Amino acid sequence: MAGRLKNKGDYKGALKENEKIVRLFPFESPGDSALFDMGLIWLHPDNPQKNYFKSLASFERILSDYPRSTLKEKARVYSGIIKKLVRYEGEINDLKETVTELKNRLETLKEIDIGIEEKRRRDFPIK
Repeated sequence: MAGRLKNKGDYKGALKENEKIVRLFPFESPGDSALFDMGLIWLHPDNPQKNYFKSLASFERILSDYPRSTLKEKARVYSGIIKKLVRYEGEINDLKETVTELKNRLETLKEIDIGIEEKRRRDFPIK
């Protein structure tokens, strides 16, 4: 059922169906499969509610609550990838802020330079 909903683009409905399965099977299969699917849904590029942190939480929960899951290794890989992705996005945002700040400083320096040039022309006119 969740798979059909996901294929139709009903990510919210698919998540609800998977949540029901996880509640019914909190520490055994197919709860792990439902959590894995939830992790993928939260990562899905077409999901308007995409959320890396919720995806990470789904994969991390498989690692903690389903120690014998056959999906454990895949969950560990996805978890590691998401952690790096979130870190890189943070670094990119920091760099964007730095670039913006540097552009603002450059504009200020240009204005100061123009002011100095205008003052010099007033104080020392060319004859």
